[in-house]
Amino acid sequence: MPTALNRSMELRVEGVIRGHHVYKRIWTPRLGEQLTLAPESDNDHDRRAVAVLKGSTVVGHVPQSLSRIVWYFLRRGGIGRSEVSENRRKGFGLEVPCIFFLHQHVVAL
Repeated sequence: MPTALNRSMELRVEGVIRGHHVYKRIWTPRLGEQLTLAPESDNDHDRRAVAVLKGSTVVGHVPQSLSRIVWYFLRRGGIGRSEVSENRRKGFGLEVPCIFFLHQHVVAL
């Protein structure tokens, strides 16, 4: 009789939180700060946008070059978070360097 194999997988991707210039009045990044990722399907500019949240407040977005992959991952039950890894810098607006963590619990028979 087959048994289920439970395991977790986590992918780490170095990146940046985009759009800090828009949210800098409501959020000051702290080194090591943990933030949540969530699909933002009602975004007028990109229907596969992924918001970076502090609590329930949007403080930035996953860059468009990664957002489609992260959006699909989250929509399929994955869990996403980010961790601030450096001080903010200029790029496309103000960017906050971070590490994105994508976690998936896998059950295989």
